[in-house]
Amino acid sequence: MEKKDKKLHTKKMNKLLYPLKFSPILKDKIWGGAKLKKIFEKPALSHILGESWELSGCNGDESVVVNGFLLGKNIKELIEIYPEKLLGERNHTM
Repeated sequence: MEKKDKKLHTKKMNKLLYPLKFSPILKDKIWGGAKLKKIFEKPALSHILGESWELSGCNGDESVVVNGFLLGKNIKELIEIYPEKLLGERNHTM
């Protein structure tokens, strides 16, 4: 997205930001088990679920929005569109 387009898009979208829900990133681990599925009702497909990343910006493991008009956008895309709203005005320039 070009800088001019990004600013216009951001200006329009800033007023529309809403509580975001993300799909958890589930990680099987050798020490894992069924507790995350049983206690926290995580949608585990295996019996060795060891971690549930609730929010991640790690390459290859970016959290994805599961609600609203931003459905399908990942956390890096959101930070690109809403840097000040998500990171704070001072933090996003660092």
